[in-house]
Amino acid sequence: MNRDQIKSLLMSDNRAVEKGIVAIFHRQTEDEKCDNATHHTNGRGFNYKDADYGSYLARWVINGRHLTGKHLAAARRMCCLYSRQLEEISADKLKENTISYKSGTLDDMDPFQPSAFGGTVGEFWQGSDPTLQYRRSA
Repeated sequence: MNRDQIKSLLMSDNRAVEKGIVAIFHRQTEDEKCDNATHHTNGRGFNYKDADYGSYLARWVINGRHLTGKHLAAARRMCCLYSRQLEEISADKLKENTISYKSGTLDDMDPFQPSAFGGTVGEFWQGSDPTLQYRRSA
Protein backbone atom coordinates (compact mmCIF):
# COMPACT_ATOMS: atom_id res chain seq x y z
CA MET A 1 0.00 0.00 0.00
CA ASN A 2 1.13 3.54 -0.60
CA ARG A 3 1.06 6.30 2.02
CA ASP A 4 -2.30 7.70 0.93
CA GLN A 5 -3.91 4.27 1.19
CA ILE A 6 -2.36 3.71 4.60
CA LYS A 7 -3.56 7.10 5.85
CA SER A 8 -7.05 6.37 4.54
CA LEU A 9 -7.09 3.06 6.40
CA LEU A 10 -5.81 4.73 9.57
CA MET A 11 -8.57 7.33 9.40
CA SER A 12 -11.28 4.67 9.08
CA ASP A 13 -10.09 1.78 11.26
CA ASN A 14 -9.17 2.05 14.95
CA ARG A 15 -7.51 -1.38 14.95
CA ALA A 16 -5.23 -0.28 12.12
CA VAL A 17 -4.16 2.64 14.33
CA GLU A 18 -3.38 0.26 17.20
CA LYS A 19 -1.40 -2.05 14.96
CA GLY A 20 0.41 0.89 13.41
CA ILE A 21 1.49 2.36 16.74
CA VAL A 22 2.82 -1.03 17.85
CA ALA A 23 4.62 -1.53 14.53
CA ILE A 24 6.35 1.84 14.92
CA PHE A 25 7.26 0.99 18.52
CA HIS A 26 8.85 -2.28 17.36
CA ARG A 27 11.15 -0.27 15.07
CA GLN A 28 12.69 1.47 18.07
CA THR A 29 16.07 0.09 19.12
CA GLU A 30 16.14 -2.00 22.30
CA ASP A 31 17.70 0.79 24.37
CA GLU A 32 15.07 3.24 23.09
CA LYS A 33 12.29 0.82 24.05
CA CYS A 34 13.72 0.44 27.55
CA ASP A 35 14.06 4.19 28.07
CA ASN A 36 10.91 5.31 26.21
CA ALA A 37 13.17 7.77 24.42
CA THR A 38 14.99 8.30 21.14
CA HIS A 39 18.78 7.94 21.25
CA HIS A 40 19.59 7.33 17.58
CA THR A 41 18.88 9.40 14.49
CA ASN A 42 18.11 6.42 12.28
CA GLY A 43 14.70 7.23 10.77
CA ARG A 44 13.14 4.30 12.61
CA GLY A 45 10.57 4.36 15.38
CA PHE A 46 9.39 7.49 17.16
CA ASN A 47 11.07 10.87 17.08
CA TYR A 48 12.22 12.50 20.33
CA LYS A 49 8.91 14.36 20.82
CA ASP A 50 6.74 11.23 20.46
CA ALA A 51 8.98 8.54 21.97
CA ASP A 52 7.67 8.60 25.54
CA TYR A 53 3.96 8.88 24.79
CA GLY A 54 4.13 6.68 21.67
CA SER A 55 5.84 3.94 23.69
CA TYR A 56 3.17 4.28 26.38
CA LEU A 57 0.40 3.89 23.79
CA ALA A 58 2.09 0.90 22.15
CA ARG A 59 2.59 -0.87 25.47
CA TRP A 60 -1.06 -0.22 26.33
CA VAL A 61 -2.11 -2.06 23.16
CA ILE A 62 0.50 -4.82 23.57
CA ASN A 63 -1.00 -5.50 27.02
CA GLY A 64 -4.33 -6.30 25.37
CA ARG A 65 -6.19 -3.04 25.85
CA HIS A 66 -7.72 -0.77 23.21
CA LEU A 67 -7.08 2.91 22.65
CA THR A 68 -10.03 5.27 23.02
CA GLY A 69 -10.75 8.98 23.13
CA LYS A 70 -7.83 11.37 23.13
CA HIS A 71 -5.32 8.50 23.21
CA LEU A 72 -6.75 6.99 20.03
CA ALA A 73 -6.74 10.43 18.39
CA ALA A 74 -3.09 10.98 19.38
CA ALA A 75 -2.09 7.52 18.11
CA ARG A 76 -3.91 8.20 14.82
CA ARG A 77 -2.01 11.48 14.43
CA MET A 78 1.28 9.75 15.15
CA CYS A 79 0.59 6.91 12.71
CA CYS A 80 -0.23 9.41 9.96
CA LEU A 81 2.99 11.29 10.78
CA TYR A 82 4.96 8.02 10.53
CA SER A 83 3.15 6.76 7.42
CA ARG A 84 6.46 6.49 5.55
CA GLN A 85 7.61 3.89 8.07
CA LEU A 86 4.29 2.08 7.86
CA GLU A 87 4.67 2.04 4.08
CA GLU A 88 8.13 0.48 4.52
CA ILE A 89 6.71 -2.12 6.91
CA SER A 90 3.99 -2.95 4.39
CA ALA A 91 6.54 -3.33 1.58
CA ASP A 92 8.81 -5.50 3.77
CA LYS A 93 5.89 -7.77 4.71
CA LEU A 94 4.94 -8.04 1.06
CA LYS A 95 8.48 -9.11 0.10
CA GLU A 96 8.62 -11.53 3.02
CA ASN A 97 5.31 -13.12 2.12
CA THR A 98 5.97 -13.43 -1.61
CA ILE A 99 8.92 -15.69 -0.87
CA SER A 100 6.79 -18.23 1.01
CA TYR A 101 3.45 -17.69 -0.73
CA LYS A 102 3.05 -19.83 -3.85
CA SER A 103 -0.43 -18.89 -5.09
CA GLY A 104 -2.71 -15.86 -5.14
CA THR A 105 -1.91 -12.29 -6.03
CA LEU A 106 0.51 -9.85 -4.49
CA ASP A 107 -2.42 -7.73 -3.28
CA ASP A 108 -3.51 -10.67 -1.13
CA MET A 109 -0.24 -10.55 0.77
CA ASP A 110 -0.06 -6.83 1.59
CA PRO A 111 -0.47 -6.72 5.39
CA PHE A 112 -2.42 -3.47 5.18
CA GLN A 113 -4.97 -5.08 2.85
CA PRO A 114 -7.92 -6.56 4.74
CA SER A 115 -7.94 -9.48 2.30
CA ALA A 116 -4.49 -10.60 3.43
CA PHE A 117 -5.87 -12.28 6.54
CA GLY A 118 -9.47 -13.19 5.93
CA GLY A 119 -11.08 -10.35 4.05
CA THR A 120 -12.46 -8.07 6.75
CA VAL A 121 -10.91 -5.03 8.33
CA GLY A 122 -11.50 -6.59 11.76
CA GLU A 123 -9.12 -9.41 10.78
CA PHE A 124 -6.50 -7.05 9.33
CA TRP A 125 -2.95 -8.25 10.13
CA GLN A 126 -4.34 -11.05 12.30
CA GLY A 127 -1.65 -13.54 13.18
CA SER A 128 1.32 -11.49 11.96
CA ASP A 129 2.38 -10.47 15.46
CA PRO A 130 1.71 -12.67 18.50
CA THR A 131 1.25 -9.57 20.68
CA LEU A 132 -1.65 -8.43 18.49
CA GLN A 133 -4.21 -11.21 18.35
CA TYR A 134 -7.56 -9.60 17.70
CA ARG A 135 -10.91 -11.27 17.66
CA ARG A 136 -12.96 -11.28 14.51
CA SER A 137 -15.28 -8.28 14.34
CA ALA A 138 -18.98 -9.01 14.36
